[in-house]
Amino acid sequence: MFRRSLSIALSALSLILASAAVALILVVWRLASGPISLQPLTPYIERALTAEGGALRAEVGDTAMRLSAERGIELVALDVRWTDPEGEVPIALPEIQVDLSLQALLFDGVLAPTRLDAEAPRLILVRDEQGEIGL
Repeated sequence: MFRRSLSIALSALSLILASAAVALILVVWRLASGPISLQPLTPYIERALTAEGGALRAEVGDTAMRLSAERGIELVALDVRWTDPEGEVPIALPEIQVDLSLQALLFDGVLAPTRLDAEAPRLILVRDEQGEIGL
């Protein structure tokens, strides 16, 4: 009885591990052929980039996942803008790249950034009547 239960459990575990390996190979193959669009995640990223109660609201054009130069996974937010209540854009970034730790993702199930790059930032600085400088 115990031997049969152990055999079934090992067979199930083998099937799960084989399925996970095939899924991982397919994801890496797909990433090697080009970025994967993550458009459904864009509203969540916009919320994460917008400070609670802040004056600026983040807007993201598109979100994608691709392989980084170091062969890790990289999340990319394209056409990122922060707008003020008047609709002006004091901060604009064509691309934000976040490298993720594969080890933390696979073994701990967490998204752990290892690097953050912002390409060609555009900032508008304003000086008010009191002489203070702000965005």
